Amino acid sequence: MNKNSQQQAQRQDFRYKFTTKLLLLCVLVLLLCLAGIAVSIYRMIANGGILTFYDFLKYPFLILICLFCMVLIIALLIKSQYTLMGTQLITQFGFIKSKYDVLKITALTHDREISKLQVNFGEEFFILLLDPAWADDFVHELIKLNPDADYTYTLTSAPSSKDEK
Repeated sequence: MNKNSQQQAQRQDFRYKFTTKLLLLCVLVLLLCLAGIAVSIYRMIANGGILTFYDFLKYPFLILICLFCMVLIIALLIKSQYTLMGTQLITQFGFIKSKYDVLKITALTHDREISKLQVNFGEEFFILLLDPAWADDFVHELIKLNPDADYTYTLTSAPSSKDEK
């Protein structure tokens, strides 16, 4: 078994689940970008093309900005995940990728009510939002990679109902 296939065998991806509100916001941004492109093309055609240097700066620049925003949003929707590969925790949101050494994790605090995981590296920390469907598997794999990390979880109990008279 070569090195590349060993890394693939050790690689585990946990896909980020977007909330409905966030997905609707992404769709709204994509629609606004499409509208911006359409309006820019319409104005370019209505004005008889690109006649001045100002037109050359205005219309293609607006189209490029809209295309850039569309690519950014689509990349976020397609490639947002947490990956455990070897002893690395990789967070990826579109084109933004961060790598962390799992062996340097000192503590994990899992808030089960809102499915949030706080990962501590001594005094520094970051927070991961987890999908409840795979949250326990993700935490289990982190602990398996670094058994020295302290693990705690929080639960909020349901408020007791008192009969008031």
